[in-house]
Amino acid sequence: MSVGPTVWYADSAQWSAVTAWAASTAVVAGAPRRQSATPAVGNERVFACVVAGTTGSSEPTWVVTKGAKTTDSGVTWMEVTGQPGVNGDLTNCPTWAGGAKGLAVALGFIVQDAGGDTLFICTAAGTAGTGAEPAWSKTAGATTTDATVTWTSLGAVGNFAKWAAPHARLASALAATWCAAGNTVFVGDDHAETSSVATTITGPGTSAAPCSILCVDHTAAVPPTAANLKTGATITQTGAAIFAVTGFLYIYGITLASSSTGAFNVGRTVCTLRFEAVTFALSSAAPAAIWFGVAGVFCEFIAVSFNLYAASQSINYYGGTLRWRDTPTPFSGAVPANVFNWAAVMSNITLDSVDLSAFAGAPFQSLVNFENINLQNCKVAPGVPLIAAFSPGQGVLDAFCTDGAGTNYQQARYTYTGTLTISTAIVRTGGASNGTTPIAQSIAASGTASWAFPFESQAIGIWNTLTGATRTVTIYGLFNGSVLPNNAQIWHDVRYLGAATSPLGSLGSGTRANALAPPTAWPADNSAWDSQATARANSHAYTAGQMMTVGGGQVWFCTVAGTSASAVPAGYTGAADGTLVADGGATFRAGMRFSMSVAVTPQMVGDLYSVIKVGQLYATFFIDPLLALS
Repeated sequence: MSVGPTVWYADSAQWSAVTAWAASTAVVAGAPRRQSATPAVGNERVFACVVAGTTGSSEPTWVVTKGAKTTDSGVTWMEVTGQPGVNGDLTNCPTWAGGAKGLAVALGFIVQDAGGDTLFICTAAGTAGTGAEPAWSKTAGATTTDATVTWTSLGAVGNFAKWAAPHARLASALAATWCAAGNTVFVGDDHAETSSVATTITGPGTSAAPCSILCVDHTAAVPPTAANLKTGATITQTGAAIFAVTGFLYIYGITLASSSTGAFNVGRTVCTLRFEAVTFALSSAAPAAIWFGVAGVFCEFIAVSFNLYAASQSINYYGGTLRWRDTPTPFSGAVPANVFNWAAVMSNITLDSVDLSAFAGAPFQSLVNFENINLQNCKVAPGVPLIAAFSPGQGVLDAFCTDGAGTNYQQARYTYTGTLTISTAIVRTGGASNGTTPIAQSIAASGTASWAFPFESQAIGIWNTLTGATRTVTIYGLFNGSVLPNNAQIWHDVRYLGAATSPLGSLGSGTRANALAPPTAWPADNSAWDSQATARANSHAYTAGQMMTVGGGQVWFCTVAGTSASAVPAGYTGAADGTLVADGGATFRAGMRFSMSVAVTPQMVGDLYSVIKVGQLYATFFIDPLLALS
């Protein structure tokens, strides 16, 4: 079978501009016409005259299947909607040699001759010849026999200007027998289709050959070039009908909108979708939400924005994988309560370079039913937490280089068992930095952390070049406690290349041997942690948990809120870590400084990865994420 064109055209405004059929009118071969009476939604077509004559006194019953013939008194019409040749695009109109030679040819298939001066339409299906190109009869309406195929001339290519015969609806262009896997549909930027009948836009492609839907400048020459991509085309669902987008599609520059009380579903069957410069809009209060995803779906947003009518409306991601990137303005209308609502299906979501600063509160409300949310290079409102609540079970939110200020070192992890954030006030002297700013990880375990189900940090890596010998990997920490922490409360696991014949990872763990083994306290350390800490103030009201320093490398945690004395109490001088000091109405405790070491024997050069684990509920630790190798 001839493969047909690989490019199609759709533009509701240009379809309306096609000359409408008229009664009792002389028509020449090759003349395009559209229906005069308003057709049923999805049946809008353009027809070319293949047998000249005078139209009937009443509009015929059009046969709207692809390539079908319609008899109209003395005139014969053929359906030609969307094909490149009749839309002025000769670049993508197949030649006989390239699209028909030796192949089965279906009714309505349009080719051009080798000279590129005349269009021909298949008016009798069959198999084209295998030899030289036919000796064409080029006069409009004349026929040419080609083995078992009959071609009818539509006349000179110049008879069909750009956008002379487009589809009026995108779903029609994507329907069976028109667009095929891997094809492209050009949609004019003045396209504005509206329907109160259910609309389903289904990409007929595959993951290996998706279809592309590109909004382009309808005033530019065809075929469109890279400079002609535009936004502006709209598809709007009204009434009470469903609006659905699915299949294997890349869509650029189109606004997909609904004011319908019916569901607005995007990727709710297994599919692969990529949207760029697309706006999803709820244009009235009627739709409650836009529903995205299901298990097995992959969806990508690039510079995608949402235009919601009301903040009570929501974006519901129901499953699958989503990657949303490079979006400086994600919300052009009302800002919802949170980025996504979700239901009972696991999802993996990555936001990369998305501006979330429009959220005055936490942009994520809960981690329930989400496996992973990853944020990188995103902007948030200053001082706003990323997540408002935690739920048991699933859910990890990781953020890297995501902040509301002009810094690039922020890192965070939120789970049901604890939270990791970056501290620039409590840091180890000589420890980690981003090159200019000293940093430490602040880990606060929740009331659910335990040795069996600990909080786990992101991996910290270091390159190792020594093999066949023991390497000791050390991490330094500070603990808000009265005694040194033990290896059931906090430890780190080291992944390393322990085999010389494969990169199969080996594990060196700093925790106790098993659930029944007694824990061991970590050794004390005397590293200074107070270089960036706030100095103690006389007669100052302190709240529980506040931190300060009186020098000497120690950090002091307020354990009893109150107002400090008018002078520094003598108890601070020479105090050991873990010591309590009464200071006016407040009480402070010196944080416990400690180190954790794990010995491993790498057999290959490569990265060592350390993961901090905290199994002590409600404990707070500061960790220097600069690994030390010895």
